Amino acid sequence: MKEKTDCLTFTEVNFQEEVINSKQPVLAVFEAEWSGACDIMTPILEDLCIEFKGRAKIGIIDIDINEKLVEKHRIINIPALVFYNKGEVVDHIIGSVPRHIIEEKLCQIVLPDNK
Repeated sequence: MKEKTDCLTFTEVNFQEEVINSKQPVLAVFEAEWSGACDIMTPILEDLCIEFKGRAKIGIIDIDINEKLVEKHRIINIPALVFYNKGEVVDHIIGSVPRHIIEEKLCQIVLPDNK
């Protein structure tokens, strides 16, 4: 899997603790190293990991080694971005999208908790 400077790595081992039990909102990104569409998202995710550090967790899930998570979330296309708040899925995006769309969805989840 490609290194993303400030992004976390979510796995079947740490998913419950890092995502479901998280006190912060979470963006879990299902991707694969071989996917060109995922490569397009890499710089966007790196920037968002830095921008939202301390306010939201953003982590990558490699679909090739986390098959149970892929099956559980019914991931068919990648990248698949799944937004969580208080352990519940609150939104998702399938495919490569511009940064502002991901940022808007993160702000919708993060800002209510900061008021």
